[in-house]
Amino acid sequence: MPSGLISSMTIALSDLYNLFNTSQYNKAIILAEQSYSSLYTDPSVAKVVAACYFKIGDFAKSLELQDEIASYYKDDADFLSLYAATCRRMGLLEKSRSLFVSALSFNESSIHIKNNYANLLIDLSEFDKAQVLLDGILSVVPDFEDAIQNLNRLKHLKSVQFNSNKSSLVGTADECKLGDPLLLAFGDEEVKRSSKRYQLSPLAKHDLPVPSQQNSSYDQIKLAQKMCDDGEFDFALKLCSRALSISGPQGFIYDTASDIYLHLKKFMQAEACLLHALAIDGPSSKRYLNLVSLSSMKGDNKSAYVYLEKAASIDPSHPQLSKISESLESPSQASEYMLLVDWIYPEVN
Repeated sequence: MPSGLISSMTIALSDLYNLFNTSQYNKAIILAEQSYSSLYTDPSVAKVVAACYFKIGDFAKSLELQDEIASYYKDDADFLSLYAATCRRMGLLEKSRSLFVSALSFNESSIHIKNNYANLLIDLSEFDKAQVLLDGILSVVPDFEDAIQNLNRLKHLKSVQFNSNKSSLVGTADECKLGDPLLLAFGDEEVKRSSKRYQLSPLAKHDLPVPSQQNSSYDQIKLAQKMCDDGEFDFALKLCSRALSISGPQGFIYDTASDIYLHLKKFMQAEACLLHALAIDGPSSKRYLNLVSLSSMKGDNKSAYVYLEKAASIDPSHPQLSKISESLESPSQASEYMLLVDWIYPEVN
């Protein structure tokens, strides 16, 4: 038995696949992590867990696992496609391109890999290459809905001659002012807070990465998450704004901004960022469960139940579902929610 296994509790790989195939992603993650002191001792298990993290929208954890086991799956088209899709979600567009090309070299007939690769090429404004792929897919499977949507997106972007030349948006560190989009919700006094908890540390100033390559938005967000953990919330939002200027709107950027606003108890801004992430990047358990909490806090329990049901539809095994459900008023007993001029959230210490 590998040293990473805990003999008192193991789980077969087939059981993990069964949980994955029945959308019980969190249960699969929990059981795998309980069974292995280190997931890296068995790349096959780590591969399933990475896919589970991807399915629940935790792309950062998924990417961390895939980075560690990538050397085991250099010729596995399914893994390479997942790895590429995760990199795309995290803004690592050039790395994503390379991985999609590798995936297609091992499975050149896969319409799903071609469709996902076309989606990336649209992000990179390589419209002609994307159209060749999408036209080829739809000639074989005319009702492939995702490919149809991607082709519609491509046609729209071409019609307005959209050019996502992201390098032209990159500035120097000194150009990131406190008027950046994600900081506009702050008043002057909030921005000028002198509390030690919120002051920018000298280390943070020196750690500001210079955005000079395609993956720098991901670097900015990793540092933003660290700054958030350290209580450097203003600086963390500056890094989120920088990431936006580099790669444009991405779900993982707004997820991070939402977490920062939650720490600041700025719930309306946190909710707005979550809705941006949802609209840009699609559903995830975490997004919906955070929206449950925020809706409940402002007394909108019926919306909270809608979001709870959507979270359950993604992963019915999520450990927080029953706990959150018990904390909510029954929809039939919930008071009517009024849309007022000013939304009021309770004071939270």
